[in-house]
Amino acid sequence: MEITGLIIATILPADATNQRVSWSSDNPSVATVDQNGLVSGVSAGIATITCTTEDGGFTAICEVAVNATLITLITLNISERSIERGSSFQLVSTIIPDNASIPELEWSSSNTSAVTVNQSGLITAVGVGTATITVSATDGSATTSTASITVIVSVTGVTVSPTSMTLTF
Repeated sequence: MEITGLIIATILPADATNQRVSWSSDNPSVATVDQNGLVSGVSAGIATITCTTEDGGFTAICEVAVNATLITLITLNISERSIERGSSFQLVSTIIPDNASIPELEWSSSNTSAVTVNQSGLITAVGVGTATITVSATDGSATTSTASITVIVSVTGVTVSPTSMTLTF
């Protein structure tokens, strides 16, 4: 998504013979400007766009603020789940708004001896226990969401000992 705006240079007097100007940005990592005065936002911050006349070197400036659209909500497809040790499960996240400037997320587990999580939200049950999986926005908004994962080991059979017994009374 490209964010743009146009700055128009007005030469004084209006009937000046040389109407040519040049444009520059003091912070092109925030905003760039082309030779027609079209400003493009690159990242959040402040940039000063300068217009300079070819004739006489007169300057005029426009301060440009580029604002980031922050994540306001992260939802997960589950809030809690039990999974079998040795299995994996994909957590699916949704961010709001979906046009956030920095949509990247960071995943973590509170108990990596029970549950690990990769940076795509794939959880793996590695040991018995419970872990809180947290997904956080990396855009500075401090927005997070969590899911509680419990690792279980299911019964796979049963035996008794002894296998026979006689009781007398």
